[in-house]
Amino acid sequence: MTFSAVLNPLLRDDVAMRMQGLSDAQRALVALHVHKATQAGVSEWGLRDMVVSLARYLTGETGFLDLSLMDPIPPTHWCDASALPPADAQAGDAAWSQLVCIKLNGGLGTSMGCRGPKSLVTIDHHRRFIDMVMAQLHDWRRATGAPLPMVLLNSYYTMHDTMAALSSPDVVSLMQHQVPRLCRDTAEPFLCPDDPAAEWNPPGHGDLFHSLHASGQLDRLLAQGFRYAFVSNIDNLAATVSPSLLGHMINARLDMLMEVTPKLPQDRKGGTVAMMDGRLALVERSQVSSDQLDQLDQQARYPWFNTNSIWINLASLANALQHAPMTLPLLVNPKTVHGQSVVQLETAMGAAIGVLPHTGLVSVGRDRFFPVKTTADLVLCRSNRVTKQANGTLSWHDLPTLILGEAYNQMDALSSLMPCIPDLSQADSLHIMGTVAFRTPWAVQGSVTIHNPTPHVVSFDGGVVANGTYTYRDTPTGGEWVKS
Repeated sequence: MTFSAVLNPLLRDDVAMRMQGLSDAQRALVALHVHKATQAGVSEWGLRDMVVSLARYLTGETGFLDLSLMDPIPPTHWCDASALPPADAQAGDAAWSQLVCIKLNGGLGTSMGCRGPKSLVTIDHHRRFIDMVMAQLHDWRRATGAPLPMVLLNSYYTMHDTMAALSSPDVVSLMQHQVPRLCRDTAEPFLCPDDPAAEWNPPGHGDLFHSLHASGQLDRLLAQGFRYAFVSNIDNLAATVSPSLLGHMINARLDMLMEVTPKLPQDRKGGTVAMMDGRLALVERSQVSSDQLDQLDQQARYPWFNTNSIWINLASLANALQHAPMTLPLLVNPKTVHGQSVVQLETAMGAAIGVLPHTGLVSVGRDRFFPVKTTADLVLCRSNRVTKQANGTLSWHDLPTLILGEAYNQMDALSSLMPCIPDLSQADSLHIMGTVAFRTPWAVQGSVTIHNPTPHVVSFDGGVVANGTYTYRDTPTGGEWVKS
């Protein structure tokens, strides 16, 4: 197979090297994907990444990492944000005019059953995630006098709806690449004539670096004088720009700085960090086999959780990509789409910490990490336990434990069953079991469990529930809630 027609020499040589171990049949499979992606207009950098991921997958790479090869992180590779010297904040203040903010906005929130971009989900009566992010940005612009441009890393799933919802003209949309999904049994491109968009997937947020380069956006930013980027998830409203963290990256002469936070028991969906072959390495939970997951949960060995907030030196990134494309660890993500078993080949942004030459970790407090990955997270964010400031920031103290049953896992169900978010100002924990509708104002005090063991929806009367288990029981007259 030749890629001379679509790849520049740097990428062509890289791909040729990685194709050497493929059989003729495997090369023919790759050719099918290349043809489909080329017809869709995927850039040469996107094609290169797709081919490299396919070659790795077809030659048996599973995406799993062996934890026995991991070592603890020495003190030389991390620092505590609370102990950074004043000189770091001063360096950050002096560099505001060189900073750009990038928000990862490629996801639909499928685990929550969102019908559109998660950035358009409301968190109070009138503001969405994107509104809060823009309020933060405008506030920092007023405070610093710096331009602080915003780049949204969109996918083909999110770009149209998100950009149509924005009134600000100074937001740049950066489109992620798209690659064909694979049939799990044959590795051929997945076909779905009734829903052609389902044939594709974004290749993970590790695509950020090559999307910046391939689009020309990286060169444009550098030409405009922007040297640094702060990157974070659109749903983590606690991830705001920080002069001390920006200044630390500058003073430490790092190419990339990753924010991590002490891991808690509930931090299971996401990644941690370790040392591998003398380098920092991101370890995603999906990269760990089931027989080693118990090791991953050992707090003493893996004390940190990846917040997916990073600081990047854009000049260093551009220089690295001039010499070689970035090859990040492979993530093999099995899915079921329209009843068919498919595979998505992806990469993670944070894995660049093991690829770029000079990288480091900074341990931050939970005040910089409020991810919304589940409907329970969303209820907490919407509740009066979290203050939503006019400038788009969040503030909170200790949060109650909130466990919602399966009936509330999807956004439509949550909106139908819980139109009234509870008053959690005096709550320690709330556990809802079964299907219960909360349609009138109610408040939780202390630790409360609400249990409907019946198969039908039962309404819970408003008012105050305090310390105890409230169980619904059918009675000849219609049923009652009993506290124990």
